[in-house]
Amino acid sequence: MTRKPNSCAGNGTFALGVISAKEFAMKRVALVAAVWFLFWIVAGAAIGGLTGGNAGGVQNGIYFGAFNGTWLALFTSFAWPWIMPERIDRWMYDRTE
Repeated sequence: MTRKPNSCAGNGTFALGVISAKEFAMKRVALVAAVWFLFWIVAGAAIGGLTGGNAGGVQNGIYFGAFNGTWLALFTSFAWPWIMPERIDRWMYDRTE
């Protein structure tokens, strides 16, 4: 729940606002998407940095690895229903079945 100022009272008191289940589920989807992208960006940067070589190649490897990790995260995000464990999928959409 979030706290919203009570505009009727005018004295700075707060009333509890209600977040619908759909809004809360969408925040969970956004959280999972952020973790998904962060994982692939960091993994790409690490692999790129390790395979970059000498004479400035490490910095370029990190940059291009992060860039390629972003593309990989974007392209694999469509495969979430097949890749993601069932437990995370149920939590993300707040299903109890």
